[in-house]
Amino acid sequence: MCELTISQKHIITERNNSKGEYQPAFMQIRIHNSFDGNIDELDVPTLGTLVHEYIHFLQNVSTPWGLYDSMVRYNIMAETYAFVENATSTITLPLNIDYSQGLKNKMDIVECGTGYCPLSDTRRNNFKIDVSERICIHRNYKKVNNRNLPIITLDISFTDGSKQTIVLGANIIKESMAALYQMLIDETATHEEFDLPYNLIKIIAEQHFSAIASDNIKLITICYISLFSLSPAEVLIDNLAYANENPDLSAIELFERFVNEDKIYIKGKAMSVCDFTFILNRFRKII
Repeated sequence: MCELTISQKHIITERNNSKGEYQPAFMQIRIHNSFDGNIDELDVPTLGTLVHEYIHFLQNVSTPWGLYDSMVRYNIMAETYAFVENATSTITLPLNIDYSQGLKNKMDIVECGTGYCPLSDTRRNNFKIDVSERICIHRNYKKVNNRNLPIITLDISFTDGSKQTIVLGANIIKESMAALYQMLIDETATHEEFDLPYNLIKIIAEQHFSAIASDNIKLITICYISLFSLSPAEVLIDNLAYANENPDLSAIELFERFVNEDKIYIKGKAMSVCDFTFILNRFRKII
């Protein structure tokens, strides 16, 4: 077996140090420590981990982004199964499947909105951000299936002297949100070696939106709001800016404004957030 590269080792190290994970396909949380179901008996670090993974579950089942992403993944599984089931000759790996055009279009939207996934990057082994260097935020647009989708890119400097431009998206937003919530339970869970993805939203707020940077509840709320869009990065930056310009608004007031004033677009049709959450609650009762 070939010796692992340094960049591959960071992935294995992070996974080995992980205390739990959430598996979206099965809506299942796994905690690596012994757990008999009594939350009251968990120590603080383990409880923090459980909360972190539970936030991922909520992101999965209570936001348009989570539901759309899951729908696309299940469609991929269905078409993959159909490909294997209908094969008339020997199947070779890796599979080379020509997915339906409708599914390809949806996969492109998810890829665009997901953004950079740092913990899957086999090229990088340092994720500690040099906070003395200001992160530059750029807003661009990318044509996806005849639609111009917003793209937020960030120029980031790291403590090893390297620089990288990344696409901000749902992956980092979800991890930063879960980490912020975890630190409300366990102050020691600073993830200092993995600023990217866990501390990035906090650092962006400290550098660009200082009026709200110390309020982790507001940052969590804005992360959650952003996941009600298929372009979560743009919604995140816009709502960080709005909250920064209106620092007297509480987190619940920011969310109420979003619920009452913003719209969700489904197949080009506008739906109020209130109407969507009503449908969502019915869905959650079914599952």
